[in-house]
Amino acid sequence: MSSTVPIAEQLTPAQADDRACLVCGSEAAVTRLVGDRADVQLFACVPCIDRARTPHDSRQPTAVGTVHSDS
Repeated sequence: MSSTVPIAEQLTPAQADDRACLVCGSEAAVTRLVGDRADVQLFACVPCIDRARTPHDSRQPTAVGTVHSDS
């Protein structure tokens, strides 16, 4: 995962409450658990996950992937 994964204090209330996508902030899209950090579960919406998994311009960093716990 890219180094843009926010720390808990940088999440919106909806992201911190597992109601919004970590990448785009959507509260309407279906989300999937992509990892956890600082005891906060991180979710990304299916379209953002699909975009991260689709081969694209190698100069663009992948925005979503598995996030491993800090502990």
